[in-house]
Amino acid sequence: MGIKQFGLSDTDLAVLATAVGTTVTQLESDLDRRPWSILDLLEHPEVVAAALEPDDPFRSQVSSFLFFAVLAQQAANDLRTTSFVNEWAGPRQRLPVFDVEPLREFAEAPARVVFVARLLAAFTHPADLPVPANALDIEDVTAWLEVSGPDDRVTLLRHLGDLALFRAGVLADETGPHSMHPDIVERLLRPLHLGEDDLIALLDLFSGPGSFAPGIEAMENLGATWYRAASSAEDNTRAALTTSDIASRFRPARRFLNHLADRYLDPGAVTIGFSL
Repeated sequence: MGIKQFGLSDTDLAVLATAVGTTVTQLESDLDRRPWSILDLLEHPEVVAAALEPDDPFRSQVSSFLFFAVLAQQAANDLRTTSFVNEWAGPRQRLPVFDVEPLREFAEAPARVVFVARLLAAFTHPADLPVPANALDIEDVTAWLEVSGPDDRVTLLRHLGDLALFRAGVLADETGPHSMHPDIVERLLRPLHLGEDDLIALLDLFSGPGSFAPGIEAMENLGATWYRAASSAEDNTRAALTTSDIASRFRPARRFLNHLADRYLDPGAVTIGFSL
């Protein structure tokens, strides 16, 4: 992964270079040779201050991606020493859960930290979809899968996975209590053209015993399915490999986002108002 794939703006590079006492040219060269050294930068005190301290002179120049990348790395660092994380148990209710290892494993991969930062930045400044759908309405986006070309279909599938992960990970209080009727789930899954056995197996997940967090479980199951469909429709690209990796770790990804959101995000500062 080269420097251009991180999503850093020219201003971000200037802020980072100034913080660590180097030039932008040298920084770009270093990151092209050792791309994951960006995580060391995200922990640098001057970079953390630039991203998070309201009075820092560089604060207004930091992009959304760099801001969230610093937060994601802070959340990853938390997991190295904590013995528990809080799990959603209801609106404004959390319970300590000592199963931290899956979150540590998730956050140990730099690509996943970058993925989380990109996801959060994308919902701060949503990009236009390739179709005239409401980007925050799962049913509306799903309806376009059947009539979209292959490239647009992959974009929509990945966006649906992002929506599910964002809703379950960042908007847990809004999402968690709301169950999803199997008829709606079937309508959402039909455009994937799953085999009948696979479709029935997924639908069974929504018709079993009740859960105290039905909305979160629904987003986990649907989100992982959409990410898998997106990755399988692409060539063996880096983006497809990342999407497949997140699909296989959707629950740890969701729990990592819960931890980050509960600890570092103001709920009023993130996108809300989802439909479905």
